Amino acid sequence: MYGDHALPLLQHPLGAGVWTYDAAAQRLWWSAGTCLIHGLPADAPVPEVQRLFGFYTPASRPLIEQAFRCGLAEGKPWDLELDLVAADGCVRRVRVSGEAIFRDGAVTGLAGSLIDLDAPRQAPADAGFAAQLAGQELAQLSLSAISDGVIHTDARGQIIYCNQAAQRLCGLSAVQLHGRHFGEMVKLHGEGLGDPLRRVLQGGAAEVLPPQAMLGGADGGLFPLEGSITPVRDHADRPGGCIFVFRDVSQTRALTQQLLHQSEHDPLTGLPNRGRFEQELTSRLAMARVRGQSHAVLFLDLDRFTLINDTCGHQDGDRLLLLVARELGARLRPGDVMARIGDDKFGVILDGCTIERALHKATTLVEAVDRARFRVGERVFRLGLSAGVTALDASAEDARRVLMQADTACYVAKRLGGNRAQLYQNNDLEVSRTRSDMDWVARIEQALDENRIELFAQRIVPLEGGSAPCYELLVRMRLPDGKFAQPNDFLPAAQRFGLMDKIERCVVRQALDKIDRLLRYGGVGEFGYLSVNLSGTSLSDEGFTDFLLRELERHATPPERVRFEITETAALNETVAARNFIANLHRQGYKILLDDFGTGFTSFSYLKSLGANGLKVDQSFTSNLAADVINQAIVESICKIGSSLGLEIIAEGVEDEVTLQALRSLGVRHAQGWLFHRAEPLEMVLPQAA
Repeated sequence: MYGDHALPLLQHPLGAGVWTYDAAAQRLWWSAGTCLIHGLPADAPVPEVQRLFGFYTPASRPLIEQAFRCGLAEGKPWDLELDLVAADGCVRRVRVSGEAIFRDGAVTGLAGSLIDLDAPRQAPADAGFAAQLAGQELAQLSLSAISDGVIHTDARGQIIYCNQAAQRLCGLSAVQLHGRHFGEMVKLHGEGLGDPLRRVLQGGAAEVLPPQAMLGGADGGLFPLEGSITPVRDHADRPGGCIFVFRDVSQTRALTQQLLHQSEHDPLTGLPNRGRFEQELTSRLAMARVRGQSHAVLFLDLDRFTLINDTCGHQDGDRLLLLVARELGARLRPGDVMARIGDDKFGVILDGCTIERALHKATTLVEAVDRARFRVGERVFRLGLSAGVTALDASAEDARRVLMQADTACYVAKRLGGNRAQLYQNNDLEVSRTRSDMDWVARIEQALDENRIELFAQRIVPLEGGSAPCYELLVRMRLPDGKFAQPNDFLPAAQRFGLMDKIERCVVRQALDKIDRLLRYGGVGEFGYLSVNLSGTSLSDEGFTDFLLRELERHATPPERVRFEITETAALNETVAARNFIANLHRQGYKILLDDFGTGFTSFSYLKSLGANGLKVDQSFTSNLAADVINQAIVESICKIGSSLGLEIIAEGVEDEVTLQALRSLGVRHAQGWLFHRAEPLEMVLPQAA
């Protein structure tokens, strides 16, 4: 850091500023010069650190953010050249450096400097500047302390002053440099550079050296530098010499390249990451459109890796991923690109490859992984691989769409059993179905974020009267245009892509909150209970059971005011989980209904052991009940067995009086369907009292 005594001399002539950051207070301090470089008034309020990052271009922002993080976490210094967007919109090339401030061995903050590389590095242009440099001890001390090299020449180009940094960078002493011609001692190289000192001495404006400029050292080597040459004029505005300010940017550029590499590559495998892979896709697509080239893209997803990772730990999982990456990479050509684009997912660009050869290559990779045995420590693992294949040619819409197509084909491969390769084809039924599901997934996630998952209610009617109506809650998704998507439209995709947990947590919160408000503030109309549907996914998820019990306790929901419905099929498929789920809720006094009853074939043998409190007869048995003697027999047997077990029986899908009378004669005491009530928004069915 420069001392305060040096700032008046250095900050404004060199277009530089200083800054500090207090980690505990999360507060920045900027000098006046730093504010000016950012296009702000010298006395402007200093922004918060997150807004600081917003001044940098998208390409530079990850580098400065990572430098800050490493400085605070590990005490690492940095010296970078980046692109900064000032408040006036001007893009400036800046050099930003920083280092950690330690107290008692811990990092308490950061401090550093900022230099505008696009600003001419002018020294004061009065005739006394040379005398100041030569005679003022304070200025000499300041110039000796800075890391930039400073060389002052007279009007003939003879060196009359050089600071210690200039001597070090040139590899020559002051005695060797003084009195010698600049061009003889300072060897500047670079395409199209010419002789910048001569141009400036002959009356030209200040010049900034181009990025390709190099300086020859005394040992004959070359290193990249950054610098500027500024004319010095006397009181009569006559040329009085030049000031050359320069620095070695070898380490800066190497560090910049290192940070850029880290930002674009996976730290575990060293492969390009997803962002870099998408850049490669975009580049290949552009070339395909210009040159008519054809490439292919593979989306690779390891089968069973998650199970191994969760069972054996992430350390073994990481080692396993490294082995798999090497196995796959060894079977690709030098021109191909492989990237890690997810936890257990890889992307591959097969350069100049037809779709037929790409499918063959994908199959080869699948077979190679299937045959391989991966040893990690004392364990030997066997994995599978699912691969999606798509074309990358001039007809592609964009890079993201290409990757999504490969992802879709890979998902189809997994859904068909995994350990296989699948080609993406628009007319393929499975691909079309999966593509539709994935479109719904994006819409569902957006609806969850925007609170557009809403509840409808359908009345459950007591056929003998005398009690308040109850309601089954039905989930709907409100679309951006205000219309509602039906459950059959979006729930299958939610189940296949693991979104049911989020949806059902949303439903539970809304339902219990509604019951709480109705009981606390009153409502228009009475109700017995609200019945909430839960999927088989929730039954087998202990985390969901814990969540449900916490929400019931938080809302202090009375057990008589809520029921939970699980389908008979889910209960049969997840028998142990269903029993545990029901037992957990029974202990708190809550009741369970088996939905769609009669469709599970072996239902009767499980009724007693499951411990359900009620049955809902599936609509497939109530439809055309009066004319179908088989359905009548099934419904009658359900009612008799349910009655003997003390279960509540509810018939679903009642749409006409004939069916209603038939149900009454068979012993059904509760029913629901369009005959009584078409589902409506819950807030319309049970509005809160004003």
